[in-house]
Amino acid sequence: MILQKYKQKVVEQTKSKKFKQILSMLTSSALGIGLGIGTSVINTRLLGPESFGDFKFIQSIFNIMMIFFSVGIFHTGGRLIADKQFQHIRKKIFGGLFGLTFLISGLFIATVFVSSYVQEYIFDNNLGYIIRYAAPFTFVFVFKIALDKFMEGDNLIHELAIFQIAPKVLYVVFILIASLVLELNLMIVLGVFLLTQLVSTVYGYSKFSPDFSGFSETSKLIFAENKDHGFQIYIGALVSNGTLHLSSFIIAYYLDNTNVGYFNLANTIATPLSMIPQVVGTAYFKDFANSDRIPKKVISSTILISLLAFGAFILMIKYVIVFLYSEDYLPVVTLIYYISFAYVIQGLYLVLNRFLSAHGIGRELKNASFIRGAVNIIGFVVLIKLIGTVGACITLVFSNVSYFLYLAIQYKNFVAKRSS
Repeated sequence: MILQKYKQKVVEQTKSKKFKQILSMLTSSALGIGLGIGTSVINTRLLGPESFGDFKFIQSIFNIMMIFFSVGIFHTGGRLIADKQFQHIRKKIFGGLFGLTFLISGLFIATVFVSSYVQEYIFDNNLGYIIRYAAPFTFVFVFKIALDKFMEGDNLIHELAIFQIAPKVLYVVFILIASLVLELNLMIVLGVFLLTQLVSTVYGYSKFSPDFSGFSETSKLIFAENKDHGFQIYIGALVSNGTLHLSSFIIAYYLDNTNVGYFNLANTIATPLSMIPQVVGTAYFKDFANSDRIPKKVISSTILISLLAFGAFILMIKYVIVFLYSEDYLPVVTLIYYISFAYVIQGLYLVLNRFLSAHGIGRELKNASFIRGAVNIIGFVVLIKLIGTVGACITLVFSNVSYFLYLAIQYKNFVAKRSS
């Protein structure tokens, strides 16, 4: 009797909209990670360690610059879209958000162009002309982050899954075709990468119907909300994510771009360990905004699955590296042993992050980012110089643990206040 009721409950859960959304995101994330690893295999074999390192270095430039440009607008946008009290002006909010996204994109392109000369002066490389050619298309990085948050806020989970997986599928197809007719180099690989991001951006934008009328008034609302929520997260992100991306530049400064490639490859391969918690946080974001706590079953199942995945990952990863990338990339294995644990912790803190963000608790998220940023700066500057790229990996472990512990405390305090 009990078993029959349990089976019935499981069947009902599998038919629910939330289960289907989580399954959609898990499928997309799993395919995306598989394709991401496959892409790294293709890139490493076509480009070699040195050019692959240059490719990841250029990506790091775009990523660290992107941190400075959102000013929290995209986080605020996701929350405004999710909040029921603004449903009557949804299309105007879309118009305001996309209008601001276009403006931010223009500034981003100009800054990328200027930075191409600055990085040449600091790192004394020959990558400036490649960055300048790519600059007009780098607006896709701005729209990638914006559309991620807007779709999450509007609970367009299936569309978000397609948006995230499409550029990876297209990249594999296009780069393999290009390899048959062209002699690939860094410029071509970067061009194909940007093209696939552009296709995904057009798809994501097509899922919204923005109303740009009243842009001035809508912008005022967005900025007013941003002051207490998104901007607080932005300030924290400048410290947290900004210092995180500094790792590639510090490795390049003390060592070389080959080690930059090893470090970024280790991050790519370890990413799956944060996948399940991240999907849960995304799928439940709109529910989090209207609830007092995270369901216990969500917390317990997330922790259990993450730990089991971590154990299996550690046992198999060395053989996977040799099989997929060849023995030339064996130095990556040591890095992954450290980074994999950091990604387990990252997955767990992302669930807490999405819950607190859904409730507009931006200041606490900012403080957590400050703590994480301080650990990053000290660790990267000191440990990379002393023990090389392994030092960067150890720093990631300590920074993610510190971020998780702070958010866990804030979550506990939030629940206690709501219960009293």
